Amino acid sequence: MTPFGRLSSAPVNVAWAFANILASLWVLEIASSRGFFALPAQMELAGLRLWAFLIGAFVTALWLARFWSDPNARLPWHRD
Repeated sequence: MTPFGRLSSAPVNVAWAFANILASLWVLEIASSRGFFALPAQMELAGLRLWAFLIGAFVTALWLARFWSDPNARLPWHRD
């Protein structure tokens, strides 16, 4: 549920979820006091790797949200 109402579209829900993820990572950065954007428990997923992961996940989630919002969506192997 987004603050934009019950009728918000799936892409809006994805964007709101990723805004929440970025906000929580920012809070983790402040809590970790390491001075850079990093997950305190997993230092392998930090900096550029973290941004690449988040951007890839956002693009994939956004594409899937738009795809499955279409009532006529069909995968290549679907046969009618």
